[in-house]
Amino acid sequence: MKKTYGKGKVIFHSTLCVILIVLLAVALIGSLTASRWVKGKAVLDAASSIPFDEMTVTNAQGTRESFAKWVLDSYMQDSGISEEQMKAILHDGDFSKSFRSDVWIYLNYVRSGMQSELPDFDAQKFIHAIDRNADVISDVTGSALNASQTSVIRERISPDADALNAGLKQAFTQNPGKLLFRWVPSMVMWIALSVLLLLLLIRLIVIQVRGSRHIGSAFKTFSVTAFIPCVLLLIASAAGPLCIGFTEDRWMKAPLTALRTDLLIVTAIGTLGCIVLFGFGGIWNAIAKTVQEKHAAKQAVTAEPVPEAVPAFAGSIPETVPVEEKASAAEEAPVEPAPVPEVSAPAAETPVQVPAPGQRKFCRFCGETLVNPDALFCYKCGNRQAESDDAVIVPVEDPETDSPAE
Repeated sequence: MKKTYGKGKVIFHSTLCVILIVLLAVALIGSLTASRWVKGKAVLDAASSIPFDEMTVTNAQGTRESFAKWVLDSYMQDSGISEEQMKAILHDGDFSKSFRSDVWIYLNYVRSGMQSELPDFDAQKFIHAIDRNADVISDVTGSALNASQTSVIRERISPDADALNAGLKQAFTQNPGKLLFRWVPSMVMWIALSVLLLLLLIRLIVIQVRGSRHIGSAFKTFSVTAFIPCVLLLIASAAGPLCIGFTEDRWMKAPLTALRTDLLIVTAIGTLGCIVLFGFGGIWNAIAKTVQEKHAAKQAVTAEPVPEAVPAFAGSIPETVPVEEKASAAEEAPVEPAPVPEVSAPAAETPVQVPAPGQRKFCRFCGETLVNPDALFCYKCGNRQAESDDAVIVPVEDPETDSPAE
């Protein structure tokens, strides 16, 4: 026998499914967005478009200052380069190309499933960037950096470069960062999340069926539940430019813009899918309701009792005739009197003539009328009526026994 769920059990199991659907939907959106972000060119394009000359950073004192001044104060105090000259070098130089190549190395590491060896990030990368832009520095300042100045810059950058390299190593090779970078953007992750969501949909279908509800209700519940995180993230991604506008770090705006675009695409597809699934559930319920009504009507017709055959008598009206026609036909049909059966009276031994009213005699003991005036005894009380011995005994029918009295 099929196991059924009551109302409380349906609500309990449906609530659990709804919570899991919301969590899995958010995880799936994040996985798909990260996959697009890592495997696409948006991040590299964002790295190439970072305006280093307009960037501001937070210094060691906790105040905001330009990136050009921070570079001069941190690594090039005695280089003889002013803040305005450093901004011109950052604007005219090709430092974004060096930054793009470094970003590409780490993205390629993530795309390969983190199976290759993670490259080191050391101070020499900054020195290479300075060497590639030596002509720009010479044009802006009027002189090129000599070997001793380059050596001093390398020594000052090395501690910060080593700390950055250690942080990247920890983020990419140790948990939870390793799990996030390895599995979140991977195809395995979003396929697994999709399968889990499908299993939850099947579970909702089972709950609705055992709760004596239509299967379409499961599709509608699933779609409404998944629609909530999709539309919220869609609104957030649509309002992304407003939020990014308040970001003080200009170097973060380009990557955030790329991330917002990918999130907008993923959530828009998810929202459209939820709407289609909700419509499918409504159509399913409508079809199921129509089929159920037809089945109920068919059962009602089958369950009607078949009228018994009634023998047709003369003057009878068939049952198929409406009530009004039946009544009018009954009024117009001639009424024939029912035949009266003939009753044969028993033959009396001696016919008795009923006396006229003036010749009647009564019993002198009980007062009963004597049918035969010459009767010797009263047929009721049995007393003798006549004193003479010449009287003749005449048999009289007893009205109670229908037989001659003795």
